[in-house]
Amino acid sequence: MRIRILLFAVLAVMMAFTACVKEKIVYVEKGEETEIMDDIELQPGEGIIEFSLSDAISRAARPLENSEPANNINRIAFKFYRFNTATLDEDVTISEVCDIEGPSSSNGVTVNGNIVQIPDNLLGQITSLKLRLSGLRECTEFHIVAYGYHCGESEDELEAKYDKDMIWKYTPPELNEVPQNHIDEEIFAGHVQTVVNAFGLFEEGTVEFTLTRQVAGLVACLNCVPVFVQDDDNEENKKVGKITIGTYLPLEGIKFPADLLGDKNLDDKNYNGYNGIVSTSNSNFQFVPLLTFEMKKASNYSDSDLKPGDYYTFGNNILYAHEMKANFSLSESPESETDVLFGSCFLCPFNNGTHHKAFADNGYATLNIIYYGVNDNEIKRVHLKTSNYNNGDDDKALNSGAYQYDILCNQFYSIGTVEKPMNINPKSGYDTYTVRINNDWKDFHDITF
Repeated sequence: MRIRILLFAVLAVMMAFTACVKEKIVYVEKGEETEIMDDIELQPGEGIIEFSLSDAISRAARPLENSEPANNINRIAFKFYRFNTATLDEDVTISEVCDIEGPSSSNGVTVNGNIVQIPDNLLGQITSLKLRLSGLRECTEFHIVAYGYHCGESEDELEAKYDKDMIWKYTPPELNEVPQNHIDEEIFAGHVQTVVNAFGLFEEGTVEFTLTRQVAGLVACLNCVPVFVQDDDNEENKKVGKITIGTYLPLEGIKFPADLLGDKNLDDKNYNGYNGIVSTSNSNFQFVPLLTFEMKKASNYSDSDLKPGDYYTFGNNILYAHEMKANFSLSESPESETDVLFGSCFLCPFNNGTHHKAFADNGYATLNIIYYGVNDNEIKRVHLKTSNYNNGDDDKALNSGAYQYDILCNQFYSIGTVEKPMNINPKSGYDTYTVRINNDWKDFHDITF
């Protein structure tokens, strides 16, 4: 009789624990804490993940491309691991989308092979998603890796490959032949570690899971584009045939989640920031163009009466970088009295602190503007100093932190803006060429295309 009473007591405790278990919360890009109002009944081996979808993940980074749906993150893939073995747990699956907040209609949000598929017409409306997991194994240390990306209608998986230790790598196909340090799309990723208890449920408590941007962004808006600049060697005025913005370290992709790289306990600088893959096929340092502007496209390029001090002019008062998509266009002209150059792209992050001596010894800053002549010969190289650095006379040395800075995940590198293009008239002084570094992408989200 005592044994039967004891069994009833154990069952009552298990039922009570199941009824009051708290769901696991997943946040994306600074999502604020959300109070869970509705109880969801969970069976042993089940758990709840809630996504708080922020404006950043539903709109992607602007003005790096345009406002078409192709910019939106419409897939979120999950990988589940047991213990620290980094062995994929194929028993754990997303069994259903159990709650959606935001849109008037939730039709179209589906799950396919642990990949959440969000239709483009709902991206700007969804504020949160609750997903039910099944197949959790009791008394297990549990890891979740998730990453968000964009796929077309006929695709689903990001062409990422497993590396090791729950880390994935993504190498855009075009980077395999010519290193450009570009990443062709915006990727978000993150990792969380938790515990499944003896009842096969997540331990009580709220666990935050943040998906962060795994790429850096670069934008350049330049005005007063000179027809002639003086050669570095003999100060002879030479006609400009091309202007490039570039760096000196070939990269071929990224690893993610970045927060799994390096040793957090040792305050390793590789932790959560430097996730670019240094090119193995191009291991020697070399200049890598990021944005290229061909002056042959200027409307006055062939004018016979051009002279030093003149500016190039362009159709519609603007020339876009060669690397931009052919159909890209700004909806409003930059605020400039002269014609402008505009370009932007995603960048593979890297730790310049590891390489800054090689950069400086070969005459490069992290980012540089290079003027080429009509015969593609280098006329002048201008080192871009970060406006974030202020350390007196030390900022004049090429090997200082003013010129040797890191390219970090989720950082935006702006060389002029649409509201205030950077003046590259030689008379303004080359020491005025600066790059502003910040992680406030919202300003760029608000620009309309």
